[in-house]
Amino acid sequence: MRNKGRLLAGCIISTIITSVIIVRLNHSPNIDGSEYSEYPVWIEMMDQPDVNMLEARNAFDTYWSGHEHYQGDRHKQFERWYAINSKRIDENGHLIPAKAVSSAYRNMMSAANAEMEGHWYCYGPVNVGPRNGTKRDGGRVKDIQFHPVDPQTLYVSCFKSGLFKTMDGGASWEPLCDNIPEQVYVSAIKPSDPNTILIGTDMGVYITNDGGDTWNTTSITTEVKALLIQPGNENVIIAGAGNGIYRSSNGGESWSFVLSSNNVEDLKSHPTNPDILFAATNGPTSQFYRSSDGGASWTENTSFGKGCFMKIAVTSAAPDHVFVLNARDHLGDDSFEGFYKSTNAGVSFTKLSGTTPCITGYKDDGAISRGQPNYNLFVVVDPADASKVWAGGVKSWKSEDGGSSWTQFFNGVTTDGDNLHLDQLNWAYSPHNNALYAANDGGIYYLNDANQFQMITDGLPIAEVYECTQSQTRKTNVAGGTMHCGVKLNNNGVWYTPWGGDEATCIIDPTDVQYVYHLKYEKVSRSTNGGFNFSRINAANTDRGEYTGTGVLHKSDVNTLFAGFTQLQRSNNVRAASVNWNTISSFAGTSKIQKVEQSGANEDVFYVARGTELYRSDNINAATPSYTNLTGNLPLSGVSVNDIAALSTDENVVFILQGSKVYRSSNKGASWTDLTSNLPAVALLEMTIDQTANEGIYVETDIGVFYKESGMSDWINFSNGLPAVRVSGMDIYYGDTRDESLITVSTDGRGFWRSPLHGVAVEAPVANFEANYVNAVVGSTIQFSDLSTQHLQSYLWQFEGGSPATSLDINPLVRYDAPGTYEVSLTVTNSAGTDTKTFTNYITVASEGGDLQVHYQFDGDAQDASLYHRDGLNAGVDFIADSKHGEVADFDGSAQIAVSGYSGEEGTNARSISAWIKTSTNSKAIAAWGKAATSTKWAFRLETTGVLRLEPGGGNIIGSTNVADGQWHHVACVFDDDCSPTVDDVKLFVDGIEEVTYPSSVAINTVAQGDVTIGNDQMGRRFVGQMADVRIYSSALSSGDITQLAATSTAIKQSAAEQWVKLHVLGGGHIQLELLGSKSAQVSVYSLAGKMLKKEIIQEGVSTISLSSRQKELVVVQVLDSTKGEFVKKIFLE
Repeated sequence: MRNKGRLLAGCIISTIITSVIIVRLNHSPNIDGSEYSEYPVWIEMMDQPDVNMLEARNAFDTYWSGHEHYQGDRHKQFERWYAINSKRIDENGHLIPAKAVSSAYRNMMSAANAEMEGHWYCYGPVNVGPRNGTKRDGGRVKDIQFHPVDPQTLYVSCFKSGLFKTMDGGASWEPLCDNIPEQVYVSAIKPSDPNTILIGTDMGVYITNDGGDTWNTTSITTEVKALLIQPGNENVIIAGAGNGIYRSSNGGESWSFVLSSNNVEDLKSHPTNPDILFAATNGPTSQFYRSSDGGASWTENTSFGKGCFMKIAVTSAAPDHVFVLNARDHLGDDSFEGFYKSTNAGVSFTKLSGTTPCITGYKDDGAISRGQPNYNLFVVVDPADASKVWAGGVKSWKSEDGGSSWTQFFNGVTTDGDNLHLDQLNWAYSPHNNALYAANDGGIYYLNDANQFQMITDGLPIAEVYECTQSQTRKTNVAGGTMHCGVKLNNNGVWYTPWGGDEATCIIDPTDVQYVYHLKYEKVSRSTNGGFNFSRINAANTDRGEYTGTGVLHKSDVNTLFAGFTQLQRSNNVRAASVNWNTISSFAGTSKIQKVEQSGANEDVFYVARGTELYRSDNINAATPSYTNLTGNLPLSGVSVNDIAALSTDENVVFILQGSKVYRSSNKGASWTDLTSNLPAVALLEMTIDQTANEGIYVETDIGVFYKESGMSDWINFSNGLPAVRVSGMDIYYGDTRDESLITVSTDGRGFWRSPLHGVAVEAPVANFEANYVNAVVGSTIQFSDLSTQHLQSYLWQFEGGSPATSLDINPLVRYDAPGTYEVSLTVTNSAGTDTKTFTNYITVASEGGDLQVHYQFDGDAQDASLYHRDGLNAGVDFIADSKHGEVADFDGSAQIAVSGYSGEEGTNARSISAWIKTSTNSKAIAAWGKAATSTKWAFRLETTGVLRLEPGGGNIIGSTNVADGQWHHVACVFDDDCSPTVDDVKLFVDGIEEVTYPSSVAINTVAQGDVTIGNDQMGRRFVGQMADVRIYSSALSSGDITQLAATSTAIKQSAAEQWVKLHVLGGGHIQLELLGSKSAQVSVYSLAGKMLKKEIIQEGVSTISLSSRQKELVVVQVLDSTKGEFVKKIFLE
């Protein structure tokens, strides 16, 4: 990628400042600490670059002690801001300003010994990932700009994620600011030379002349959120800053300060007269300015109502028309002050609408509501039709009459039928084709010809992740909550967003990937299906903790979870259906717990960081633990402890992070040694100990990752390959060897990144992969799994005939919608090289899969062996060894398997169910589907006497043989319509023999409703016992078919040492068998319906079985030897 090797120029362009920078106007009253309860000064404190964090916390808590919360009151924004920035403080408790972070990064990169280690690569999410079948939630996009000539080239500014460029209309994106630590709010592209780009950041204006390879700073060092290059005179550039407006007349080489005002966040130019410019502000009071001399001077227009944030729109369809959306401040009763229009190029305005519908608020019906006008606001007018206006804030609205009336255009307007993401930040029309683009907190969209928004966020790795958790049982699986974009979950190599919104800390159970916990504020939630669904498991009245949550699972007992709020709470049954919690601390005050840590060397030792306090318990597993207050021993007084890490091999050794310092204690916190050494003077945010190294510690910061182990005098900059972005969390996956281990970090703007551990050499990759099925039916989805070796940085899959045709995922899911035989290719890359593996004629897709609809062999899982691949959704079923059937499904009376996406055979269609069962319990279900009403259900179960029973609803047919005797039995039911379908037409079989039945007459007209269930029915009769080889057919099997199925058990797996049969599939319907150590054996070949196709005796050595008439068909091969036993394998005849 072209961003590799980009360097941040250390020099500052020579500039001329002709005016003294004036501090931003502040219209709030004169506030001291005694008035915190009356005015929300904490809102303004969030904008102070070096605010005292404890003072801000005090101002916030004092204010809300006497006020009621309401939607849009910004308390959530403060808590999020505080949770992130309370770690970023200096020794005096002040926030380390962005200017200091930027300076530290430049110094680090320009140092003579600026060598870096690590082999970092982006782990994702690059593609947004499916959520309920749709693409959702990528990350925040603040601004959209267009290439001056090429309609396929766009630029998006993405806050902490930087600036990205696409040259193919959003199909792929390239980062342009990997070596700039600042937030990027806006960009401007030079019309005559698109390689010259200016960006507005939280540290001023940067400029590149080589398309982003190198960036130069300018003299503007205050926050800039608006840039405008004057049409027709690209030497004139206007910058909207936090303290007013700057103007350059020489293409950005020097700047003049021309207007002191509130924060200027919008700039527009008259469509036909480039000397007329417009500006609008965001601040305590919104302001509108007009210039008639190309921005050299400005005049304020005060004809608007009182607001806090304005946005401007112009249109070439009516060049003298100027549109202004004015929103109220955070103290107003509603957020929509008014929509204004000028017809004389901004000289005067007329108010067209206001108050209701409240287009800036939360309500779908436009009722009065507070929005977030200081954060999200937009307005844009169709370039070809001045009557078409789009505007809004939290949501989006459309006007067809120039802004007098409004209709919401938000719900259900995307191509997947879903809503746009909340919080609209900027909409813009392309100057090339009038295509409308929307940028919001979830990514970027464009409005297609069907009047639907199509997301093009895939390819933008811009997730702002709060924390990182890594599975220890599945290398691919990581998770973390993000700002505005939900929980990001990688499950088996594919990214998902299973939970939307503003989410926080996740914990994956180290012993079972199905258990995932989520902590935020006062909530603890649990998932039992790998992170796809969460339910709250603690009380609603729990004291509120840190916004991003904190907690830890017990080192050796995964049933125990510790969670930090204002007090420490513990559950000893966190996996139970009803979870119990106990408060196990009584700390004074209302400070919140930000970190907890249990010692692995002595599991009774436990540390709690709470505000600026530190505690240790030496009996944390006791019913009522006691604590030692270590606060007085801390090296820095009044500074929060950002993180704690206890050494797993020595209970006395513990490390802490405070401000920009790292300390080690060899006596459980009684005293501390400074290990900071050569670390940069930025906040140290989190750390993790490498358990395979000698006190190896990784520390994360705002500008990278650093590593040190015992014996090293200095820290190693372990950031090679990482972009210049805040690192927000880290976790280590421990493989069987250190070479197979890796470290994963989350970042505050660029998603998750991975690297091999320190000292691990990276070799060139060897590509390889497999598919869970190579034979399928049209409409099937196949899971591909990467088997490549070495630490891989990128994947490129190519699927002939598949959808998608290409993928960057590790283990993609691919759907095939046409019959044929297809090629699959995988190219993998790391820092040492690239390799490609291609399998030709790998996937065979048949037009239809035959009558066998479901076939569960229960070979350690609930995978479907039929061509339809309807894998079961397992809810509590275990798989155990069995002497007759190899592995079987074990049902405990509370479990079931649902057949995903299959509702069974409906109406009067023919059907058959075949299964092996072993049970001693009556009245339990084998398989069921349909609606629980007369004639409309289909439930195959046991009667109270242990005989078989089939219920179609309102009647039944029962058998005569007791099968609830603790022995294995083959059972089956068969139905075929005889033109007057009733339960009399059902046949029941036990061990291959048709039963004497006792029917009660009732019609059969089954309703397809919900998924088929195995081991349960509509009345909750959950099976107790074991099952094997469960099959469902869409045809009526013959008595002979049933007899053959009853005579064939499922396969017993052979280990390599026990293998006595080798089987090879030849072309033309031929099978090659080789007997190893067996003199002779009987070979039988069956169709999936159980029909015998071939039977013969083969001798020791190699034999060929011919089934030339059965090509392109799945069959079962059974080999029997009186001493060796049974060999069974399902194959596809070529």
